[in-house]
Amino acid sequence: MKRFFLTVFGIIVLLVGLAFTAVGGAVVGVVGSDGKYDMAVGSGSSQGYGLVFNQFEVTGSGQDSIRDFADITVGARSANGKDLFIGLAAAPDVAKYLAGVPHDVVTDVGSGRAVSIPGNTAPKSPVEQSIWLVSSFGLDPVVKLSTNVDKLTLVIMNLEPSTGVSADVLVGIHSGTVFPVGIALLVVGVIVMLLSIWIFVRASKAGKRKRLNTPPGGGAASGGPPPGAGALGPGYVSPGTYAQAPPTGYAQPVAPTPPTPQQPYPSYPPYPPAPPSGQ
Repeated sequence: MKRFFLTVFGIIVLLVGLAFTAVGGAVVGVVGSDGKYDMAVGSGSSQGYGLVFNQFEVTGSGQDSIRDFADITVGARSANGKDLFIGLAAAPDVAKYLAGVPHDVVTDVGSGRAVSIPGNTAPKSPVEQSIWLVSSFGLDPVVKLSTNVDKLTLVIMNLEPSTGVSADVLVGIHSGTVFPVGIALLVVGVIVMLLSIWIFVRASKAGKRKRLNTPPGGGAASGGPPPGAGALGPGYVSPGTYAQAPPTGYAQPVAPTPPTPQQPYPSYPPYPPAPPSGQ
């Protein structure tokens, strides 16, 4: 019974260890040592000077919980090798900045569907504008989305204003604590699995002790007639059957008494010869 319970408990502990190890390994593998995870959510291209995403926001359950330990980011990845500029600003400010400038308004991020806005004016450098609440530039620029920048207008342009903008849109989670948490989960998972191995060893030893304490045939060590008693009589005990006194109620084996050797008859002098007949 002890072996059974130890085995079941060891299996439960092993499953818990595997779960911790799997989650920790997934976290470490996904976010990496820099604690960053970016996922492409769509793409866009424009023959004009920029891509505009009106009322851009990241939706999904658990955002507030995620923001407690990580930053939600939005970024762009250049698809044509040109350095990009990405910025978030209020819609009226963006409309004023791009007035008369040919650009595309993206209506569906996932499919990249957009509406072209005609124009014949080249914009000024986006870096020089003061309308941006947050901005960044480079081949893979990224900006942080705080709670007060949701539902603003996202603009992606070439860093040096030119036609032909093409980029993938990325949404990510950046945190300095996610990677250490993943490592901690891995360590805990390994320790728990080692504990389960120790439990299995204890269960195996418990089973061996039970087998050693059970006499051949599975019977009890005492109480019950000795083997062969029915065939040879209730008082007979085979030699070597018991290392100790036999159970109460059975005759104590008695060693046979060796026979007394025969004493030789005493020797007497020989009788004198009989006289001849007739004398």
